[in-house]
Amino acid sequence: MSSQSRIVFRALSLQQIDGGDRTFSASQPDLQSGIRLKDWIARVGILMPLRVNLRSGGTYRIVSGFRRFLAAGQLGLKDVPCLVDQSAPPTLFLKAVIENLSTRGLGELEKATVISKMQADFQKSDEELIEMVLPILGIQRSRHRLDYYLRIAQLPEQLIRAISEGVVIPEVALKLSGWGFDEFSLFVRTVAEYRLGRNKQRQLFELVDDLKASRSADLLSVWEQSGAAAIDGDRKLPPEVRYGRIREALGLLRYPVLSEHQARFHKLKGALKLPGSVQLVVPEYFEGDSIKVSFRTRNSEEFAHVTEHLSRAAVCNELKEIFDLL
Repeated sequence: MSSQSRIVFRALSLQQIDGGDRTFSASQPDLQSGIRLKDWIARVGILMPLRVNLRSGGTYRIVSGFRRFLAAGQLGLKDVPCLVDQSAPPTLFLKAVIENLSTRGLGELEKATVISKMQADFQKSDEELIEMVLPILGIQRSRHRLDYYLRIAQLPEQLIRAISEGVVIPEVALKLSGWGFDEFSLFVRTVAEYRLGRNKQRQLFELVDDLKASRSADLLSVWEQSGAAAIDGDRKLPPEVRYGRIREALGLLRYPVLSEHQARFHKLKGALKLPGSVQLVVPEYFEGDSIKVSFRTRNSEEFAHVTEHLSRAAVCNELKEIFDLL
């Protein structure tokens, strides 16, 4: 019997469908709702049937269409159009994945869930995953990439949730998994509180992980010793100011001579007597070989005024000393 002959179209009551059976779902439950989808269904109905599978007890489980099912329930619909598909479970799961890929991209966590389920629930070998599943997901065929996604799928629940909510990127979450629960909980809360993007997450992790190793201490101790905990608790400061001071406090703890460099830099910069519109930015922790110079002018006269000051500063010993700090 062909795969197509095992599929029939049928209108099913919502009560006949078990929406809690997530055998074929690649997403976290909280990703299955959508206000826009609900609005569209309210206007034009369900245009794409749910794909379902008949279970031995006579009820149906969803293969694809979890969000459509939830929206239909929220709208009070009594039944929904369905394609009843009795293909083999691994085939059903791949159909669900491909259907999702035809309408949207899958996130890293969803890809990890697909790969993990194909291995654990549908007994696909590593070779089958590499040769068949990874290309479908747009992932390079390699053992390294397979291991990367399987590790994501095995992360602790809190880190899985942090990825699904867009708080922490998978790359950082994998590194956090080597920490204790209280440590990565503090890190995740900090990332969420200050809305740190990809680069800032990486930078903060590298800094605190280095501090933990150099001081043989856990993150909570480092947080207290640096003064970051006190700064974090000062709600009178705007979030961006608080986070800047937290980074500075952690940096000073990691690099004790940094405070001396900073004081010297500010003194030398003041001696250059540059206009306030000119910004001199040194590399973080003075680790680099260049200084960023920027300025703003509103007309040609201001431009000439600024460039004149910069020309004078270029031959000052103070500028040479600033470069010597790097």
